[in-house]
Amino acid sequence: MTRTTTLVALALMAVAGRPEVGEAQAPPVVQLADSMDLVFEREVFQYPAYVRRNPFVALVNSTAGGPRFEELNLLGVVHHQNPLYSVALFGVGSVSNAGGGGGGGGGGGGALFETHRLRRGDILGNTRIVDISQDRVVVEVEEFGMTERHVIELPRADQGGPS
Repeated sequence: MTRTTTLVALALMAVAGRPEVGEAQAPPVVQLADSMDLVFEREVFQYPAYVRRNPFVALVNSTAGGPRFEELNLLGVVHHQNPLYSVALFGVGSVSNAGGGGGGGGGGGGALFETHRLRRGDILGNTRIVDISQDRVVVEVEEFGMTERHVIELPRADQGGPS
């Protein structure tokens, strides 16, 4: 056979295999295997490693009284070579009201300024003293069940601190 007759024969075979426009196509024959392999896939779940907060505990601890971290001002540090004897002085409130009453004669009105002397390990409100050095205090602040560490530095004389 020549090349032309081969192409014509292939074309006729392709046309003969196609159904006509009006004919219905038979569904393809599906052959089932004698044995089927079952494949089991497992889902793997990973949970965060940190400890989750108990959802049944109140967010704001009503038993922990005292000022909050944002209200504290570091006034001074009494530093000792032994860190257990060092003391940090914190002020809470407005310094302008520290006199108590303002010029009216007998001390009415009550002071809005409080001073707290804290040592290592002491807790004031939501703040715990971790370390006291000559010019800074390291504290841990607990809010909403999470603890953050902050460093409070004494302001220097050129930054508005005591001279």
